[in-house]
Amino acid sequence: MLLSLFLNQIFNFTMLLVSIFILLGGIILTFKTRFIQFRTIPEMFKLLVGNIFRKKKKTNKYETIAAHKALFTAMSTSIGLGNIASPIIAIKLGGPGALLGFMLAAIFGSASTFTEVTFALKFRKKNPDGTISGGPMQYIKEALPPFFSSLYAYAGFVMLTAWSGFQTNTLADLLQLRGVPPYITGIVLAIVISYILVGGIKRIGNFSARLVPIMFLLYCTATLWIIISNLEKLPSIIDLIFRSAFTTKAIAGATVGYGLHQALRWGLTRGFFANESGLGTATIPHSMSATKTPVNQGILSMVSVYSNGFLCLLSGLVTLLTGTWMSTEKGLGIGINIIAKSFTMYFSTIGIVILMISALL
Repeated sequence: MLLSLFLNQIFNFTMLLVSIFILLGGIILTFKTRFIQFRTIPEMFKLLVGNIFRKKKKTNKYETIAAHKALFTAMSTSIGLGNIASPIIAIKLGGPGALLGFMLAAIFGSASTFTEVTFALKFRKKNPDGTISGGPMQYIKEALPPFFSSLYAYAGFVMLTAWSGFQTNTLADLLQLRGVPPYITGIVLAIVISYILVGGIKRIGNFSARLVPIMFLLYCTATLWIIISNLEKLPSIIDLIFRSAFTTKAIAGATVGYGLHQALRWGLTRGFFANESGLGTATIPHSMSATKTPVNQGILSMVSVYSNGFLCLLSGLVTLLTGTWMSTEKGLGIGINIIAKSFTMYFSTIGIVILMISALL
């Protein structure tokens, strides 16, 4: 028991250090790029709209995809269950102030993502067989010995395995309370995702370009409706968020600790987990982009981080406004079923359907 508590403390401390390290990196890059995440917002939207409505050109000899499809492929890994469940977990464990951590992760993480994606495009390797090798593994080799590139690849494999497990388990938790056995969820997801992956980057890009906007609009519409229905409570909730982050006392519902330490520990950690900034994984699909310049794709990639932060904010506000974050109802746990309860309060049975569709997508 004591050993378990000791190891848990070490893990929590390590995660906090890693999160602060990534945050500091984002702050440094923000100044080095002269606040790229703010000054290029008009260009960001121009690139997004221009790529979506641009006429298809004859493909080159390399296995590339349109710039916006590369963006949506990257977004498909960061926008989803991480945005739905992560803010609730962070609030439940670290208090309402954890939402500030998510906002910091989005603001400074944008500069990190811009830098990562720009480097990934600049140093990607075009192979003789028409395929492209991209991602952090390629640009790490430019600055460090090859060993570190291999280390990242192996560590990334382990991380993505656990990441996929989190996504699947979160969806299984939601469906299990509605009578769907977890193994059924696992089998169906394995079949569908395998079919998509076997089709290569082009099929993944085409699928993501259709899937991501639907999920984004569906979830935004539902959560914004709940927030608008509780506008009179919003000022007090914002006050609660700041009081929770800077208080010296525990806030009800925060089961572990209090204050800025917990806001950073849970908000930053879950925030970077959700938007992938500073981790390098988002650069892999971006490396397959048929873009004019690396910088253009870097600017476009920040759409993902901003969208991610926006969805996390919506999820957090919904649970705070509806009060479900303080629920002790048996079977809810600390994740997606809490926001499912919020949806049920405002949309009855259809609320669960909306959430299940969003989670499945």
